[in-house]
Amino acid sequence: MNDLRPLKKHLRAQYKALRDAIPPDLREKKACHMTEMLVRSSSFAAADTVLAYVSVGSEVSTQHLLEYCFENGKRIAVPKCTGKRKMHFCLIDSFDRLAAGTFGIPEPDDRCARLTAFDNTFCIVPGLSFDAVGGRLGYGGGYYDSFLAAYTGTFIGVCFADCIAARLPRGRYDVKFNSVLTEKGVFLCHT
Repeated sequence: MNDLRPLKKHLRAQYKALRDAIPPDLREKKACHMTEMLVRSSSFAAADTVLAYVSVGSEVSTQHLLEYCFENGKRIAVPKCTGKRKMHFCLIDSFDRLAAGTFGIPEPDDRCARLTAFDNTFCIVPGLSFDAVGGRLGYGGGYYDSFLAAYTGTFIGVCFADCIAARLPRGRYDVKFNSVLTEKGVFLCHT
């Protein structure tokens, strides 16, 4: 099998630059629209707990999503990196429960309870890019792929429409996505 790492590294730089080039006010507008679509979705409504990421930089912002959960009593859990390719989710009830974590990404502080049961959860997964057949280009750490390999709940990828690829390289550990949300709506991935 060919080593995909150099190609993926090149693609990460390409899609990050593409995302960074979206003006901040337009990124915010798109992220707000995506939050509206998420909270109106049946998967979100049916979930007892939402598993979301804490956005940084030019990622699709989750600030409004987290605020919505805090204000409406929806349980929310965010990831905490615990080792190489390992993370677990912890419940938070405000932004005050976050502290600087791995890779400079805010993570739950030590007061937060670890989520151990994933029944009736809905996971929102960031990506630099996704493609029409369910491929995801993440940041290269393998954290979400490791988590999702054992996760049995519903999950969806999120990225800006400008970052949707025709086809991404896929390694043996890369998890396939069934659906992806962009500001243009949800699209179902086909094999």
